[in-house]
Amino acid sequence: MQMKNPDLRASNGFALIDSLVALVIVGIMTVGFSNAWLQFQRTTQLTQMRQTAHALLDELAQNLLLHDARFGTASRITLTTVPLPSGDALPGIACRDKACNASEFSDATLQAWAYAVHSALPLATLTVTAESGWQRWEIAWPQNPSAMPADGTESPLTRVFMWL
Repeated sequence: MQMKNPDLRASNGFALIDSLVALVIVGIMTVGFSNAWLQFQRTTQLTQMRQTAHALLDELAQNLLLHDARFGTASRITLTTVPLPSGDALPGIACRDKACNASEFSDATLQAWAYAVHSALPLATLTVTAESGWQRWEIAWPQNPSAMPADGTESPLTRVFMWL
């Protein structure tokens, strides 16, 4: 005589349900980890871009100090309404090859610096403003250029600046 165990038949579908629940939990965890990883990568990229911008501003400050030492503080790069160079090409003036006056030296310095900025941060904009005898040098770029808002507005900017 065969005895049937009723408990055995009731637990036949339980393993399948357990497996499906575990699969859903693993899927949710995977999505969460991938989102965290993407956020980490964006933060790392932004940090690297900020470090690059700070290094470029520090380089400019060193060049301005060199300009002051060579020509005096009165001849420091003056501000005009002309925008900063676009950085598309290196300047034609090579002050390393010949003696330059203060204006040529400042033009060459700005051209070389703008070229370095646009090489390192292609979407960056450069601005200079003057207030109370100080110059504010600013590098700005879109925080997330690949995810521009659908309404046509610009992405928020990341700004790094220095007062001289």
